[in-house]
Amino acid sequence: MAIALSDSLIVQTAKPADDKYGPWKGDDIAECIDAVTVGGTSSFPLLPPLDSTYRYQGLTVGLLVLSSGGTHPAGPYDPVVEYWFKDGIGDTQLIQKTSSSNGGSIEILQTGTSLSTDVRSIDVNQGKSNGLITQIKALTNSGSSTAANFTATTGITVDFDPTSGTPQGVISGLATTTTSASGTGATLSVNVKGGTVVSVRIDSDPSGQYVGGDNLIIAAGSIGTGSTGTTDTLIKLDTADFDSDGYISKEKVILNTLFDTQLPANSVTGNSAVGGVAPATSITSFSGDSVVDVLNKILFPTQLPTYKVPTLTTSENVNPNNQEIGASISPLITSTANTFDASDFEDQVIKRDGITLQTTTHTAPNPTAGSFPSTGTGALVQFGFTSPNAPAKRVTDTFTDTGYIIPGISGTPSNSNNRSITTYSSTANIPNNGYARKNSLGVDDSRAFGTSANSPQIARTLSANANSFSGYYPWFYYVAPSTSSSFTGANQATANFIKAEWVAGNIGPATSTTAGYTIGSAAGNVFLPGNVNSSFLAIGIPAFYNVKTNWFVDSFSASTILAPGAGSAIEGTFPIALDSLVAGRWSGVSYKIYLTPIAVTFGPTLKIF
Repeated sequence: MAIALSDSLIVQTAKPADDKYGPWKGDDIAECIDAVTVGGTSSFPLLPPLDSTYRYQGLTVGLLVLSSGGTHPAGPYDPVVEYWFKDGIGDTQLIQKTSSSNGGSIEILQTGTSLSTDVRSIDVNQGKSNGLITQIKALTNSGSSTAANFTATTGITVDFDPTSGTPQGVISGLATTTTSASGTGATLSVNVKGGTVVSVRIDSDPSGQYVGGDNLIIAAGSIGTGSTGTTDTLIKLDTADFDSDGYISKEKVILNTLFDTQLPANSVTGNSAVGGVAPATSITSFSGDSVVDVLNKILFPTQLPTYKVPTLTTSENVNPNNQEIGASISPLITSTANTFDASDFEDQVIKRDGITLQTTTHTAPNPTAGSFPSTGTGALVQFGFTSPNAPAKRVTDTFTDTGYIIPGISGTPSNSNNRSITTYSSTANIPNNGYARKNSLGVDDSRAFGTSANSPQIARTLSANANSFSGYYPWFYYVAPSTSSSFTGANQATANFIKAEWVAGNIGPATSTTAGYTIGSAAGNVFLPGNVNSSFLAIGIPAFYNVKTNWFVDSFSASTILAPGAGSAIEGTFPIALDSLVAGRWSGVSYKIYLTPIAVTFGPTLKIF
């Protein structure tokens, strides 16, 4: 008997008013249900079940599943799930409480709608030919013939007019009558080959009342050629062609929430891309996809991020690039490294010709000196996601190579081996992989780590060379006026005079048209600056270069360099040994001297080769 109260109750506890509600706890839903119906679960071995004496139809209980990482009884727990004794109070009649168990409407909201269900497909058909989605059912082979598709027991044959040829193909829209009283008005399609019906399909059945054993009759005039047909076509309906509900007109179709198709497993898409689906994509690539997944692949294909690869540069301030062998210089070498999408640098090493000059270990790279590009490859923000490797960091290391002596030529000097080469370089070690960026779907890039802009950046050591510079022995020239009494012509005495001028320091760096030397190669063409006007000329080239055999000013002024006394405008060669103008750089280098026997005049550019 109910208790009458004149006011509401305040239950001063954080528990349900009816203890039967629970909530009942367990490691999963199955254990929660066992707690209600059986009791003594592994989580709560002493807890009794909900006695059937206290159950009633419609009783609701709450179930709490332990969250990942939780412990009983402190939790935490997932949100409560309600079950109820819907159809009775038996243990097996405790089911999940849903909005309706007898169907109903679903309101699709613009903000999204969640369906709490585990079903994989929805049957949208109804009985008696009223299905929402249907497909036509082709009839089976009901005869004794071995025809590939269909031959009626009465031997369906199509009348035709011999003068018009044999009917071929599908003839549709054929109205029928029936010999039974079960139904009328079906419309058929028949596939005709060689004048014989090989298959039949019922396209519509307004009454939906045909049964097994009915004989459908197609009028001779409708299936023959024009009105010349003379024999009606008889089709007998087999019981095997009917569905379990007794209707043949249409076949039920299941609308799957997962991608479904009746195409062969070896099917591929066409030769052109469809949205994000590449040409010739196998149908198996859609296996397990929902309809939404398929549309997403077409309309919103996954786009992969690009990466800004780390950089390292090495520079030096040697100027000019050609230096005299033996000279002392103190170049500044600078090594600059930017992390971008790589992890932080650790050891940075500066080297000369592969020999380590300085090693610096970085613990706090500068996070403000570097910057990602705002657009293009490796942009800072892609698809709305900022690079997880930001901010870009930069480390800069410098070293002054004080008192470096330009080395001599390695090996035997020759026309091709005529210089020394010095190269500064640096390395920067990246000990760890960088972080993967997110693709257009917000999922971490799963491509393998690598070194290109199309992969997350792998741990590695970067290296970079500065521009190399060279060490040379100089070549020189000397111009003396025609009145010079010391220049006696193309002979050894004049060559010795040129050596004396060299030793006296009268042939210095090229600053005028009268004398000078050049630090560089004399292996090919040697050009003299300025005019030679009614003057004696001498040219000195290290002896390991090939002998020069020709001179050239223009097409009207050119000839061969001949031996001494041969009467050529330029004669050679006369050997002398020279030391560097700067003490200690080099000494005892043999030179070949080319001289003019008389005062000559050359245009603005003289070339010997």
